[in-house]
Amino acid sequence: MSITAPHPIFVIVWILLLTPGALHPSQAAEPSAATYHNGDALQRALDAFVFIRQGSGVIVSSDGLMVTNHHVSGEDRDHEVAFRDGTTFSATLLGTDPVGDIAVLQVHANDPNHMFTYLSLAEATDIHVGMPVLAIGNPFALGDRDRIPSVTRGTLSSLRVVRDNYADCLQVDAAVNPGNSGGPLITLNGTLLGINGQIRTRSGMRVNSGIGLAISAMQLQEFIPALAQADGGYVHHCALPEGLELRDDHGQVVVSATSEDIPLAIGERILAVEGRPATSAETTRGLFAAPLWFPQRHLSVVVANDTQTHIRKIPVSRTPIEGRPWHGMRIRVRKLPEPVTVRHPDSGLLSEHTSLGVIAEVESDSPAQQAGLEADSLVYAINQHPIRRSLDIIRSLAGYEIGDTITISTVERESGIVSDTTIYLRRQP
Repeated sequence: MSITAPHPIFVIVWILLLTPGALHPSQAAEPSAATYHNGDALQRALDAFVFIRQGSGVIVSSDGLMVTNHHVSGEDRDHEVAFRDGTTFSATLLGTDPVGDIAVLQVHANDPNHMFTYLSLAEATDIHVGMPVLAIGNPFALGDRDRIPSVTRGTLSSLRVVRDNYADCLQVDAAVNPGNSGGPLITLNGTLLGINGQIRTRSGMRVNSGIGLAISAMQLQEFIPALAQADGGYVHHCALPEGLELRDDHGQVVVSATSEDIPLAIGERILAVEGRPATSAETTRGLFAAPLWFPQRHLSVVVANDTQTHIRKIPVSRTPIEGRPWHGMRIRVRKLPEPVTVRHPDSGLLSEHTSLGVIAEVESDSPAQQAGLEADSLVYAINQHPIRRSLDIIRSLAGYEIGDTITISTVERESGIVSDTTIYLRRQP
């Protein structure tokens, strides 16, 4: 039996593969995990990672508080989530922020004593341009097959920038793709810098471009407590106060219009908002929109004029949530077959009515149905405005936005007793 000699090329290849000395020193051995990251910290981050709706999320408290993007969770109340060890849990939407793209859910453990692995949010002093970062996610939902999250490494390119509705975000070059949304962006020590949410590209392709945006931990710190207490509803962002207009003037942000309620004068320059530099008029609008809105809120603004620089407290407006407010019922003013005597709730006086509002329809799973309202109920008032004509219905609902509540006062036909029902306005599906 004869033996064929190997071709010289294959001999060389085998020598290169089997002889470490034949490789360049930098290629001789793969660096250990510790070269890239704190191995224990990464394992903890992977344990805190959550699979949700072909996207990603992360646990931020031991009792199962979870944060993700609004565009991942949507506005559905109930969810099923999974972890990399294969366990699944039910989760409930606690609150959502359609403007800033943040949602908070409560993950329910089967064991009341269960403690979830979680990540701690970074402080502003923990974040530096040029620092190495890790992104954990479920790109293209590949991890749904085997519950294995993907980890990519990159550099923090810029910090706390305004990019449209992401008004307090970090820019990174770590590879992120659809499915990474809502997943954690962490330091090499496992501290949560933010949650990945957007990819910027000119091609129109929703794939990694080297420019990813993550909602910063500083914004999450402000919004998570409010979202956790929102009872499944919305939270709002601030906005420039009505009447305030800004313009760019040779690299400075100048007040071009104001009102008597705003302690700013035309020509004054805005230098910073809530400690963040005002680099352009567009950026300054974003700085006003970044914080959480609540009634009577004022923001700290550094202002300069020809003589001095000082800090002023500026009142703010509220950024509306895009969409059409939805209560889910049709109300018509109708002439009643028989007069109804109404007992006024404040005075106790009686009044007889031959025409009132009537709920003609209540949509399934609508805010009105969830509040307990039923078709054929008599409506005496909406938001304390008596309903006697069709125009009264329009006027009583004017100015109300998504996330507001309205009060429907219904009348019991026999007793004439008026009862108030509160409806939470949601976005029209």
